[in-house]
Amino acid sequence: MKKILKTIAFSAALVGALSFAATASAEVTGSASGAPIKVTSSVSTAVARAAARAAAVASSTAAREAAMQKRADTEIQNRITTLNSLGNRISSMAKLSDSEKSGFSSEIQSEIGDLTSLQGNISSDTSTTTLKADASSITKAYRIYALVVPQTSIVAASDRINTLVTSFTTIATKIQARITALQATGVDVSSMTVTMGDLTAKVSDATAQAAAAASEVSNLVPDNGNQTTLVSNTSALKDARTKLQTATKDLKTARQDVETVIKAIQTLAKSAKNSSASTTAR
Repeated sequence: MKKILKTIAFSAALVGALSFAATASAEVTGSASGAPIKVTSSVSTAVARAAARAAAVASSTAAREAAMQKRADTEIQNRITTLNSLGNRISSMAKLSDSEKSGFSSEIQSEIGDLTSLQGNISSDTSTTTLKADASSITKAYRIYALVVPQTSIVAASDRINTLVTSFTTIATKIQARITALQATGVDVSSMTVTMGDLTAKVSDATAQAAAAASEVSNLVPDNGNQTTLVSNTSALKDARTKLQTATKDLKTARQDVETVIKAIQTLAKSAKNSSASTTAR
């Protein structure tokens, strides 16, 4: 009797549990012969909503990745265009040696090659994490605008200064010949000699400042996110610009010296001509 009561109690508990489960989740009908299973509408709706949410998330992620890839492609292409322009600029620099031109050109072509490779990687990235890392490396690893462009601009400015120095040297040589000729006639040229000394000093300092500026930046490399290298690069670029400013001021003073001496020579020539005409008239 006890055994029968236990069996009845167990059966009742089982029926209650099954009834609760069917109410809370799904209602199953059918038979052992393979009748179809019917899922309640609440479960079906939940599954549909979950699928819709998953599809929306996937679509949104794909759209973000596509936008990121497009933006990265544009940024890379802009940098490649800038580098090609810099390469042409370097090739036309008059005062850079062939070895210096070759060095800069090789560096630029290497940057272009690396950017092109990165461009390919980004276009084929399927992971958002990898895509973000590759995209961020455009600015961290290459520093085209933060380093390469100002670096090349400084070298170009140094080249222009050296070209001007050559012109000043040629002019100074001609002026000195005139001064020497005047001195031979007994003219006091002491003031012009002082001015020519200042001209020579300014041209010499401009040459040294330009060379130092170019040398200071020629071996700089991208910081790749290293703060110490970033600070060092920034300091070097700033100091090189200061040297170029000093060189520019030197050449400005040199130009004033040239104008001063030429004016003095013209005044002496005019005075000599008037003196000669006066003597003839007598």
